Amino acid sequence: MDASAHNAGMELGSFAEIIASLTTAIDLAEGNGEFHSLRTCIIGMRIGRRIGLTPAAQSDLYYALLLKDVGGPYTQTWDRAATGQDGATARRMLREGVGGMSLRESGRATFDLHRGGSFPGRVRKQIEFLWQRKHLRIETALLRCAAAGELLDKLGLSSETRAAVCAIDEQWDGRGAPDRAHSVCIPVLAQIVKLAQTMERFHARGGSRSVIHGIHRRCRGWFDPGLVAAATRLFESPSSWWQLEQKDLLSYTVSLEPREHMLAANGDTIDKVCEVFATVADARSNFSSTHSSLVADIAVRIARVMNLSERQVTTLRRAALLHDIGKLAVPRHILEKQGPLTKDDLPVIRNYPLRTREILERVPEFREIAELAVTHHERLDGTGYPKHLTGEQLSLSARILAVADVAEALAAERSFRRKYTGQQIYQILIAQTPHSLDIDCVNAFLHNSVISLVA
Repeated sequence: MDASAHNAGMELGSFAEIIASLTTAIDLAEGNGEFHSLRTCIIGMRIGRRIGLTPAAQSDLYYALLLKDVGGPYTQTWDRAATGQDGATARRMLREGVGGMSLRESGRATFDLHRGGSFPGRVRKQIEFLWQRKHLRIETALLRCAAAGELLDKLGLSSETRAAVCAIDEQWDGRGAPDRAHSVCIPVLAQIVKLAQTMERFHARGGSRSVIHGIHRRCRGWFDPGLVAAATRLFESPSSWWQLEQKDLLSYTVSLEPREHMLAANGDTIDKVCEVFATVADARSNFSSTHSSLVADIAVRIARVMNLSERQVTTLRRAALLHDIGKLAVPRHILEKQGPLTKDDLPVIRNYPLRTREILERVPEFREIAELAVTHHERLDGTGYPKHLTGEQLSLSARILAVADVAEALAAERSFRRKYTGQQIYQILIAQTPHSLDIDCVNAFLHNSVISLVA
């Protein structure tokens, strides 16, 4: 199928706009604060231009800045195992993110993270972490780099962008990870990304006055002194930070892509973007490693059995791939809880589809995808969430997506149960018709081309 048929009647946004919009979801997963990647990109592009990077190098830098944390969700199981807790502090301890952490700070943070245990147990965990920190940092960096490299390759980005993303945990003094590269052995683009993200974090925590002090004092040994000098000249005045305080950070960030090397968005590239971010969203939990891709496969096959148009199938597939991107904002301990959710957990879970829609609709051309993706937990009788829509408010595509999502969840193996067979899944689905799920969509699931996916 050619691109025109694949996207009949659909407008396509720019590649930069789509990537910049979706990276805000990764910011939430990494605990960096919303729009961290956009602000980092603004800072880094200014530094890159200041030191005279070529337009081609600026293009490589641009996507490295936006996608620097794309491998982050893959390390969160390791982060939790290493520190005993979930969250941004655990990742900061392992990657030495926000302005660096001294041994004293790391020890205090570790002691606090294990506050649920006994006092002797907390002391033991603190000693273990401090002893193993170097090894843990290297393992985390290797995991993140491997995942990021695979995803960046799938997006068709340059080897220079990949090298920059994989080296952002290296330090000028050779004490970084994973390769302990030093000085000029570290790619210049990686040095800029690391410096820019550190400056953004200082700015977010303490305003413009804390940035220059932080990179000169607390991060001594991290960066090329010449790069720090260039950044200091650019940002030493408080008035030089105005770009980070704009209302429309997304549009401004998109405008920074070098015009001579702008990447186009077509049907194939948009599909790859959706596949990559589906993979990132699913990496958030051990229970969902292929959830979104299988939901998409089931939904597409049901749609074909029910004779939806190619345009409807394309929109449905993309919505299915991205329906859980809002889950990146949900704490991992809630996602993986094996017992019943508490009254505090339920609003977090039931509101994440709204976060999915918020992220997706930032791209005007994704608004139809956003409106469909947000409905995957809605039910015909109004008992679903987040908006308690009823049958007449739910399109056929929305009904298909709901069936596909439930079917995949039943087909997945869990630590507390074995996965169901195709026929068992069908019986469970049919029991929820016609009050909750659409009976025609459920019967379409029984078609051999669909049910074989979960056999």
